[in-house]
Amino acid sequence: DKDSIADAKCCACDKKWDRYVGKKKCYTCAVPILLCQRCMSLKLDKNDDPAVRLKTRCPLCVKENITKPSFEVTGTRGN
Repeated sequence: DKDSIADAKCCACDKKWDRYVGKKKCYTCAVPILLCQRCMSLKLDKNDDPAVRLKTRCPLCVKENITKPSFEVTGTRGN
């Protein structure tokens, strides 16, 4: 709906952003996430520091404070 589109933002920096590009996924649950061009260029999802990769979590994982990737919990890797 229009309200959810109006609230769309980059998962890393909270900048208004409503385009899914680059096939980026949540670090913890692997659902598609929105990352703005700037944050994608920083390659936060490829950083060696887990604290930096945590910036690429979906809103639900942030809200629920999920910090461990699902593949570490289940032993499988979601692609």
